Amino acid sequence: MATQLRRYQIEEDRIDEFVDWFQRLVPIRASYGLSLDWAYIDRQNNLFAWSTSNEGSQDEFKRIEDIYNASPERALVFKDYQKQVEKMTVSFVEPLDISGK
Repeated sequence: MATQLRRYQIEEDRIDEFVDWFQRLVPIRASYGLSLDWAYIDRQNNLFAWSTSNEGSQDEFKRIEDIYNASPERALVFKDYQKQVEKMTVSFVEPLDISGK
């Protein structure tokens, strides 16, 4: 399984606006096989963090994401996008079991 952690620095006082817009992308991503595993907002620091995954390898994830990024459905949602993200950090992550069990 390939899992991507995505962290966005959002412009001050625009996190709710971003989340409203972002929710329109979730079903489109899912239709291409890219899950939304979880999402958190940190209002104090204007951060939006979320995880997305696919059952395949990282290469397969990238291939699917390229198809999604070029999709007309995504383009339609981005047509209404008002830039709220100041900085974005995206990386593949792996699970770590430190429970000691």
